[in-house]
Amino acid sequence: MANVTLDVTPSFCRDRARPNTRSEYAVSKKDKAKNQSQIAKGKAKEVVGHAVGDEELESEGKMDQSKGNIKQAVEHVKDALQ
Repeated sequence: MANVTLDVTPSFCRDRARPNTRSEYAVSKKDKAKNQSQIAKGKAKEVVGHAVGDEELESEGKMDQSKGNIKQAVEHVKDALQ
């Protein structure tokens, strides 16, 4: 029986070389800033929704925060794999 080796590395790890240019680093910083602004926007929506009693706005704010946090986690994983 032949030995078979499977490459289980995620495609985004194989296809992406380590960033060694400023532009690639800037893109990562730009994405992180966008994620932080989405988290802040979500928090603002949540607070305003709670203040005026608009449950839909409040839940939309929580959802925006969650999306931003997930995107931030992905950025941290990308950084760790580089």
